[in-house]
Amino acid sequence: MRWRAFREATHEHGLRSRRVGPFAPTLAGGLSAAKTLVKHPATAAITYNDLVAIGAMRGLTRLGVDVPEDMSVVGFDNIFGSDFCTPPLTTVAAPLRHFGAFAVQRLLGQLRSPSPASSAPTLLPAKLVERGSTARVA
Repeated sequence: MRWRAFREATHEHGLRSRRVGPFAPTLAGGLSAAKTLVKHPATAAITYNDLVAIGAMRGLTRLGVDVPEDMSVVGFDNIFGSDFCTPPLTTVAAPLRHFGAFAVQRLLGQLRSPSPASSAPTLLPAKLVERGSTARVA
């Protein structure tokens, strides 16, 4: 779902997107991603989660890529410590407690009355937390 929404949004704004991976959702996965990212230059990397983003930033820096001057990096989840890395990570914050409660309510609703309408996709709130891992567009 994340990839589909991202691809649609980039298309709407006239941007190009490319998918690389998959990589493990870990720091080590991010280090592996960095090796692939330098082979396919881009201006930004939007990662699966914050651990991959932090690992990618570490790997990119080791490979001589300046974050954010050469490549912006964005994570997802706003985990504890995402603002402790250098540079602090721009990330998408999602209210996980709200997501969990919604999922349980949806599941209970489907168990009580299975119907196609109750399984329709729902957009849940998320917020971009801008920090130092992304550069402004010139």
